[in-house]
Amino acid sequence: MQSSRYKMYLGLLGRLDILISQGGDPEDIAAVKNLMRSYQYDRYASLVKERDHGSYRSPDPYLSCKRKEGTKSIPSLRGTDGTLEESPRGILKVVRDYYIELLGKGSPQCSEEGTSHGRRVDDFLSELTLPEHSDLSFDELVSEITIEEVTESIQQQNKLVSNTREATEVDDLILAYSAASASRVNRDKSVVFWCGKEGDQFPLPDGFPRAQPEIKILGVVFGPGDLALRNWTERLAIASSKVEESHRWKLTFRERVNLIKTYVLTVFGYVSNIFLLPRSLHARMFALFFRMLWGNRLNLIKRVVTYLARKDGGLAMVNPIVFFTNTFLKRNFGALLKDEQPGWVCIFREWVTPFLVDWFQGGRVKSMRVRHSSYLPSSVIEGVGILRRWNVTVEEVRDTPKKLLDGRVLATHFGIQLALKDCPPSTLASGLKNINSRRLPEKYRDVAFLSFHGRLYVRVNLKYRNITDRGCTRVECSGEVESMDHFLLECPFNVQVYKEVSAALGIPCLSRWTYAEWAYGTSNSRGRAFDLGTLYVVSSVVKYFTWMARCRVSLQRKDLSCQVVVADILRAVRGIYTTERASMDPTIWQRLWRNLKVHPP
Repeated sequence: MQSSRYKMYLGLLGRLDILISQGGDPEDIAAVKNLMRSYQYDRYASLVKERDHGSYRSPDPYLSCKRKEGTKSIPSLRGTDGTLEESPRGILKVVRDYYIELLGKGSPQCSEEGTSHGRRVDDFLSELTLPEHSDLSFDELVSEITIEEVTESIQQQNKLVSNTREATEVDDLILAYSAASASRVNRDKSVVFWCGKEGDQFPLPDGFPRAQPEIKILGVVFGPGDLALRNWTERLAIASSKVEESHRWKLTFRERVNLIKTYVLTVFGYVSNIFLLPRSLHARMFALFFRMLWGNRLNLIKRVVTYLARKDGGLAMVNPIVFFTNTFLKRNFGALLKDEQPGWVCIFREWVTPFLVDWFQGGRVKSMRVRHSSYLPSSVIEGVGILRRWNVTVEEVRDTPKKLLDGRVLATHFGIQLALKDCPPSTLASGLKNINSRRLPEKYRDVAFLSFHGRLYVRVNLKYRNITDRGCTRVECSGEVESMDHFLLECPFNVQVYKEVSAALGIPCLSRWTYAEWAYGTSNSRGRAFDLGTLYVVSSVVKYFTWMARCRVSLQRKDLSCQVVVADILRAVRGIYTTERASMDPTIWQRLWRNLKVHPP
């Protein structure tokens, strides 16, 4: 039936196109539009159930517990014999038996006592229409009682118990009612209903609490409407303060990546399971994470390069969009595929089923235009769209670990091939091995990493800021445009440092090295006289100290002499030499440091 109505809608749509294109009669066009509206509403009826049937169909935990403020429906009651009655006749029988027992037990006993200590409970009971002396018909009971009626009735009563026995009896009745309602709020209402607000024996707040407009659970705000943007914005503000706090710490790139994964990602843990990250916040999220990585708003390396594993030349940096999106997909769409599903899944299923018919069968999500999108949460609409764009299959959501799913999405949609200067495949393999070597101390890894990617620049370099002065800041390099080639191969200050370090260590002159040798640590010209890994460690130390001297010129206006820089380099090399000698097998250590003239301190 649904299919035939949709076909009728498509036929009317084609007829409308013909009428408009041929300049048809306006009355005919209006008639076709009216017919389309009737068929179109039925086509999308599943998308507007929340509007037509109330907010209780929402998976929002707050809205799931809330009912219409005016009414409360009673679908079933359990009798004294334990039988669950669901029919109207059975429900009314349970109500009749309950009140006959309740009122028949309370009235005679209360009437025996005097009234000197306050108005009696019997005064209230006498105002009720009891079955034994009334023509009340329980068949005419209404199953809906409004909050206003209950509140008004409570405010009109001010009943006080007269003695301890009455208090005990009324308290038993209240406990019985409370057990039936399973609600502390209803128990308090019962206390006021039977005993009034006066006296110290039953201290109660003034009035009954109204339903809160919103609640906060584990830092996530729930309430009517779509709160995805609000919750993510609040979490971003908290994470931003943490990032600003981390700027005073001196950390390497690898340490910053590890800190992001353990210190920043956790801020968004709960909200990412409930709400999908809105697309309008993607740029802010990227800026937040990479500001913590680089320490400023610049991007020293392309973001897609940082996502690569360290063995592939990256930093194993987390992509926040992929990470949080897949968290939402695994938590919410994955719940649709479980045998034991949480209660909210039935509502979520109604929202997404029109779009995922083929997806549930192992196919791809179909492209579909949602005309009534205002009745669906933004997380549902964007989540279905991402399933299609990223081609996430039902098997991946159900069975694939999230880490593997993140890697597949990164490789497919955020992957990039390294484009390095003077770096054929053989050179790339050995260069990656050198840059990830455990022999290279953490202190020198950042400069080695930036040099490997050809991005060893200071913050005022032409690559990152539009400045007038694009030349090297040293006096002897006046007029020379700063570049990687100039810094590694041509700068006179650096060349002089290379010569003195080479003479002190007895290695081939570093001033004759090529760009590939400096950046990747690979060469075939030195034969087997020296270990290439050791030479790469030495060259990384040289690059670090010449780089620090270069930065002092730009940032501190302080020019170190060549002798001071050489002394720092030799001291650092001797430290590595001594550390490896103490931690390695003597045979291996001698092979690695063969032919180098290192004089231990």
